[in-house]
Amino acid sequence: MTVLQTLPPKIPEGLEPVFAWFESHVKKLSTAYSALEHRVGILDRQLEHRNAELESLLDSLHDGVLMVDLNEKITMVNGRGAQILALDPLEVVGQSLTEVFPFQKDFTDPLLHSLQEGVPLRWVEVVWLRTLDTPIPLGVSTAPVRDPQDRCLGAVASFQNLTHMKQMERELSQTRTLAALGQMAATVAHEIRNPLGGIGGFARLLERDLPPGDTRRGLAERIIEGVGSLNKIVTNLLAYTKPMETQLQELELAPWLEEMAQWGQTEAENAGFGEIVLHLEIEPRLRTARFDPEKLRQVMLNLLLNAIQAISCPGKISISARRAPGLLILGVEDSGEGIPNEAINEIFNPFFTTKENGTGLGLAIVRKIVELHGGNLFVESTPGSGSRFDIHLPQPIQD
Repeated sequence: MTVLQTLPPKIPEGLEPVFAWFESHVKKLSTAYSALEHRVGILDRQLEHRNAELESLLDSLHDGVLMVDLNEKITMVNGRGAQILALDPLEVVGQSLTEVFPFQKDFTDPLLHSLQEGVPLRWVEVVWLRTLDTPIPLGVSTAPVRDPQDRCLGAVASFQNLTHMKQMERELSQTRTLAALGQMAATVAHEIRNPLGGIGGFARLLERDLPPGDTRRGLAERIIEGVGSLNKIVTNLLAYTKPMETQLQELELAPWLEEMAQWGQTEAENAGFGEIVLHLEIEPRLRTARFDPEKLRQVMLNLLLNAIQAISCPGKISISARRAPGLLILGVEDSGEGIPNEAINEIFNPFFTTKENGTGLGLAIVRKIVELHGGNLFVESTPGSGSRFDIHLPQPIQD
């Protein structure tokens, strides 16, 4: 089978220059188009890279960011914004602002105001109702978005969840209130102490002048006991409310803790709890520590007295000392009745007590002294199985 080949038509001699010019320009255009196509590819990749950087930057912000275009349609919401507003960015981008937030005019009105009026709003506090049960306070700032030619492209809102800040404001207000109450309580306690001393003195004189066997003598004794109890409360109240300062010293730890253990053993015996055994354990490499010995003595004696009172004989109390990086950890553990679950979070609050004759200030003073050292106080307790208090005090790093 023979294949016939078709030859291109011959170009007339007069048109050859025209065709040559046309072919050269086609080649130039083809080369220019290839270069332009290459350049557009580079710009596309640069644009993708810039967009990825912008998205990464927006997602790394602590503030939420949401943007709308001129048609009030959402064009972007960053990760933090989606988290605060409980949104799925893939679902809301492209939708109308009022369709996505039909009942959140407090949030949408500032954004629409910046879009329509072309002016920023620096800070507006609104309440975001994620659900009817969980209102979230938001701080919102809005601004119009403009191009280099100052044409409006849309508007953007940045917003923060103010829940933590509002909580801190409430705590600060409560702290100020407690400070004022503490100052007032200290003044009242000081004014009470003088007449209280007079009442006790007169009751003791009355008891001395009454003959043995007189029924009125027992009444005088009860007055003296009541005055002593009130004086203890006043003393603890003054100790809790008055300003404290620490006098830090570098001390040999073992002799100091041995003194604490000896006091605890003697106190247990004097109280008739002879079957309580105190055990002292000090980490061998722990020799010295830096703290205020008088203030920390008050802490340890209070914890030991609580431990003694919590034990139904026989029982055991352990005092321990060990070092962690940058910390001295002192522990007081007992085999007593433990702390009720409902009370474990309340025991450091002033005037909270589970004891019949307690003042509720002992552990509050303990925590105050530990925090004055820059430390922390931790408690673990199982009802019926004892309690453990650990004091963490910052220390210089040792080799």
